[in-house]
Amino acid sequence: MRGLKIILFFVLIIFLQSLTCQQQNDRYETRLVYRVDSVKVLQNNQKTVTLRIIATVPTPCYEFDYFRTQFRRDTVDIYVYARTDRETICVQVLGAIKHQITIAFPKAGNYVLHFAGRSKDVYFPLGVD
Repeated sequence: MRGLKIILFFVLIIFLQSLTCQQQNDRYETRLVYRVDSVKVLQNNQKTVTLRIIATVPTPCYEFDYFRTQFRRDTVDIYVYARTDRETICVQVLGAIKHQITIAFPKAGNYVLHFAGRSKDVYFPLGVD
């Protein structure tokens, strides 16, 4: 009987820890930005490009979270994500985020940057040194 209580105790602890982890992950809502409005090249050398982007987000409470890239021959798909705290009350108007991203290219050449968005995709030609 004592062994059963110990096992139940550990099962309860593991269950409570999993709930805590889930609550931390659910704290933020992450979304693909609506669209990228502006792209400016800040640095372009040795197959590394730094860009400043401005993107439209659902509310002003969103902040940059992360971006990911996918290379397809001479096209680079770029997905920019923003997040907000689910518990924050925010005015319901569109907002904007500004952020710098750095992309390492496999080789020098001419590329088309494809910024995927929820409402609009943007294409930006770029020569990489």
